[in-house]
Amino acid sequence: MRSGPDADSLSQFEATISKIRISFLVNLREHRDNLGEMVEGILNNQNVFACLSQVGWIAHKIAGVAATMQLSELGLIAARTEKLVDEAVIDTSGEGLSTELLEAIGALYSQVCDACSKQVAP
Repeated sequence: MRSGPDADSLSQFEATISKIRISFLVNLREHRDNLGEMVEGILNNQNVFACLSQVGWIAHKIAGVAATMQLSELGLIAARTEKLVDEAVIDTSGEGLSTELLEAIGALYSQVCDACSKQVAP
């Protein structure tokens, strides 16, 4: 019968998670800056498709790791944003992007900014 991981294994696991967390927080700050630029591009109707593609990629990256880093709300918002971006079809009739998509992108940006301001990383 196993009684659980030994102290060395647990210590090694904690060290690995710590490294992943630091890397995630550094990347989150980069994602925040890139998202800000993409939001500005979308709002100014500049390269909207490229901006949406970049937002989708960033959302995908965040959704994949956020829950593991105990940022479950951020992970859920990122996953929802990724899904909406993937489903988005730019309407050439002039109606543009859906309010739901724009609100999701705004919520993602807000959550990323909030997470960056609350987290400490080197």
